[in-house]
Amino acid sequence: MAESDTKAAPEPAPEEKEVKPAWREALDRANRVVKKNRRYQVVLMVLFAVSVALMSVFWLWSQSPDYQPLYGNQELYDVASVVNVLDQNNIAYKIHPASGQVMVDVGRLSDARMQLAVSGVQARMPEGLETLDGQEIGTSQFVENVRYRRGLEGELAQTIISLKPVRNARIHLALPKQSSFIRKQGKPSASVFVDLFPGYRLSNEQIEGIVNLVAASVANMNRSDVSVIDQSGKLLSSDVLLGNSVLSEASKQLDFKRQVEAHFQQRISALLEPLVGAANFRAQVSANVDFEQVVQTVEQYDPGAPVLRSEQGREVATSGLGARGIPGALSNQPPNEEGQAEEEQSSNIQSEFVRNYEVDKVIRQVANHQGRVQKLSVAVVLNEQPDEALGIGDWDQARIATIQQMIIDATGIDQARGDQISIHTAPFVPVTHVEPVGLAWWQQPQVLYFVKYGCGTLLGILVIMFLLRPMMKQITLKMNEPEVIPQITQETETQFDEKGRKVIFDDTFDLLPPELADFETQVTQMRELSTKAPARVAQVIKLWMNSYE
Repeated sequence: MAESDTKAAPEPAPEEKEVKPAWREALDRANRVVKKNRRYQVVLMVLFAVSVALMSVFWLWSQSPDYQPLYGNQELYDVASVVNVLDQNNIAYKIHPASGQVMVDVGRLSDARMQLAVSGVQARMPEGLETLDGQEIGTSQFVENVRYRRGLEGELAQTIISLKPVRNARIHLALPKQSSFIRKQGKPSASVFVDLFPGYRLSNEQIEGIVNLVAASVANMNRSDVSVIDQSGKLLSSDVLLGNSVLSEASKQLDFKRQVEAHFQQRISALLEPLVGAANFRAQVSANVDFEQVVQTVEQYDPGAPVLRSEQGREVATSGLGARGIPGALSNQPPNEEGQAEEEQSSNIQSEFVRNYEVDKVIRQVANHQGRVQKLSVAVVLNEQPDEALGIGDWDQARIATIQQMIIDATGIDQARGDQISIHTAPFVPVTHVEPVGLAWWQQPQVLYFVKYGCGTLLGILVIMFLLRPMMKQITLKMNEPEVIPQITQETETQFDEKGRKVIFDDTFDLLPPELADFETQVTQMRELSTKAPARVAQVIKLWMNSYE
C-alpha cells in the first residue's frame, strides 16, 4: 500500500546558531537600519566630526599650561643663554611681551631652574667684596685698591637693587689716594645710576636714603658729593640736596598741618555721628600753625629795691691853732686874750665812705616751640532733610546753637585769638556708592578651574542628550516597526522550483497541513492532497527522488 511503502524523509539536523549579546544584536540591527537609509549615514558623519572637533578644542584648552616667570624681576639673566638651555632640554617657554621675562610651565618650573643651575647660567648681579677672596701672593697695592673699590661698588649696587622700583644699579666711586705727606687731602665722590622699572619712580625719601647710604659707606664722603641719576639722565639728587632745607622742611610742615586738621576733624566726627548720623553732616577744619621758633631773652631790673652789697669808709678828726692872718708885721703881733681863748677850743673832722649797691635783675629766656596752633576755622554742614527713620527732625536755631557749643568745647576754639566756627544746613544729594571694580566672575580662578573640567563633561552630556539620543531613538523606532508583508493572491503569486520552473499556487495550497501540526494531522492532510491533486503529489515525489540521485 501507499501508506506502508512511503517512508518519511529524514529531517535535517537543526543548525546551531551563535548566541550574540543584546548590545551586539542592537548594534547589528542599527547598522542594518543605517545602511538602508543614506540620510542617517550623513547625519552620523556630521555628528562624529562635530564631536571630535569640540572634544579636541576642549582638550587643547584644558591642557594649556600655566606659565610662570622663570626668575624674579630683579634677577638679570642673559635671555639668549636661558632660551638656549630650555631648547636643549625640550622645555616649552614663552617671553612676556611687556617685561621680557622668560616664562615656563609651572609644572616644569623647578626642572627649568635646575637645568639653568647645572648649565652654569646665573643672574648677572654685581660682584661684591667676594672679589677679594682670590687674592694671589704678590698682588700689587694698586690691584688691591682697584679690587676693593670694585667690591665696594658691587656691594652698594646690590643693596640699592633690593629697592622695589630699582631694576638695576651701578655705582662709580672716586676715591683719592691717601698720603701722609699731603696737607690737603682730596674728597671722595660717588655717582649712582639706577635703572627703574616701567611705571615706577623713586620718592624723595628713597633718593635721600640712597645718598645717605653711599655717603655713610665711604670714609670722609659728604652727602653733597653723591649724585644719583636714572636711565633718562635726570639728576635725582639735586632736588634732595639743594632743596633739603626748604622743600623737605616744607613737606614736613604740610604733613604736620594735615595731621592737626585730621585730628580736629576726627573729634568732630566722633561727636556728631551718634547724634545725627554719619551721612547727615560734613565737617572740615582749617588750622593755621605757627612753625617759627622764637627764642627771647628778657632781663628785668627793680630799681626801687637796691641792696647794699659792700661798704668801705674812713673818718679823720683834727684839733689846735693853725696859721692864720696875713704874713707881715701885723701878723707877728701877739693876739689879745679873747681871741686866744676861742682858738684853743676849735677842732676838724674829715669822713670818707664807699658803698656798693646791687640792683635787682631778672634774666628770662622764652622759646616758642614749633607747631603751635594760632587759629582754627571749623565749617560744618548739616543735612537739611535728614532721614525721618532716624528721628532727627528739623533743625531749629536752639538745636544748631547746642551743636555749635559742643563743637567749640570739643575742639577748644578760642574766639579771642580769632578762631571761627560756622554751621549751616543744606539739602544733601544722595550718595551713590560705587563698588570697586574687581575681576569678573568668569575671570575668578575658582570659576576657571571648574569651567575647565566641567565644560567637557557638560559638553559630552549635551551631545549625548540632544544629538546621539534623538538619533538612536529614531533608529530604534525604525527597527521596531513590523515588516509589512504584501498579500499574495493566486493570480499573481508564483514560485520557482529547484530547476527554475514556475509553480503556481491554487486552492490546493490550503490543503497543506499547518507547520506545527501533529503527525496524524499531517498524514490525513497529505492523503486528502494526494486524492485531490495526484499530479502535484507525483511531481513532489519526483523532486524527492531527483534530489537523492
